[in-house]
Amino acid sequence: MIWRKEGKMDEILEDKEMLAYLKLYPSQFGVARDKKGQPGFQVAFREWDIRKGVLMGHNFRRFLAYLLERMYAMTLKEGHSHWIFLVDMNQYNLRQHACVACLSFYVDLITQYEKHYPNTGEHIFLINSNKIKLNRTNTLEFENLEKI
Repeated sequence: MIWRKEGKMDEILEDKEMLAYLKLYPSQFGVARDKKGQPGFQVAFREWDIRKGVLMGHNFRRFLAYLLERMYAMTLKEGHSHWIFLVDMNQYNLRQHACVACLSFYVDLITQYEKHYPNTGEHIFLINSNKIKLNRTNTLEFENLEKI
């Protein structure tokens, strides 16, 4: 596993910089369980200023690797093969969370998950979300999304 060695993944869970990022971007691990007992990972976007982090040059790629590795390690430790992802969309807004500069954050999250942790996430739940629907052109539409 070349990517694990190059990314120092065996050391990432003790990385002090990543632990400091948890204060800026709070996340909760193992706070919820599904019917199978699989652990959950929760993020409240109102507490994350993705735009500010991207503009300040925060190492989101490494932080996302940390989050995924931590959830994966917890899942394996508890004897499961899958986990659930809970995203609290309360106060999600386009300017702070979905600006053009922020798109790299989402691309990195999806890319890392698909490349290094495929099929480990059982479900993704969007809590306190506006209505999201797929339109005829296969793009997402958000209804009543707060625009700042």
